[in-house]
Amino acid sequence: MDRQSAETLIGELAKHEATAYDRISVDRGMFINLLASTDIHNSSEFYHALPNSPQVVQEMGRYYHLSLRGVLENRNSQNHQLSCLGNALEATASFFRIYHSDALVRDLRTNRDLMKMIMECEYPYSLVGEFQTWDYYNPEETLFIKTEPLLIILQVTDQEKIREWERTNITREKEVGFFFRHRRKIKPEEYDLSLDF
Repeated sequence: MDRQSAETLIGELAKHEATAYDRISVDRGMFINLLASTDIHNSSEFYHALPNSPQVVQEMGRYYHLSLRGVLENRNSQNHQLSCLGNALEATASFFRIYHSDALVRDLRTNRDLMKMIMECEYPYSLVGEFQTWDYYNPEETLFIKTEPLLIILQVTDQEKIREWERTNITREKEVGFFFRHRRKIKPEEYDLSLDF
């Protein structure tokens, strides 16, 4: 990716509401270098996964992780919307909570409004990121994790459609188990109660 495009995308990321409330100050240099070193020139792919290289900030009983998950090549979006079969498979995966690194992009490809925004975007790239809160600061001293997707589409006037998609795809997890520790998805109410003390 050319450096100017990388700087523009990270500039927008730094304005995102998830990073704008003093939770984390975006390390622009680190993320710009990551994008600028990504080879996606003349590709036919829509989504390019990025290496997991998060920025981590620690405060009392809590960690914030900001990472870039992938680059969307806007000009290739038209041929990468999910078919009816793809939509059905995505719905099944969501129902059974089958998730992997491409789950957000699979879901994005089923959203006609957002795909239309990407198709019509004059800039060559969009960005998918992730903001995680790892919280130990609760009476149980149990790990709670909130994962918020971040979608950056440049020059979009209706940001609410993007924010709605991001809010819909937030996941909340709790670490459970005695001998074998693992994460279990929890409802928003349970997550909020863990912080209410």
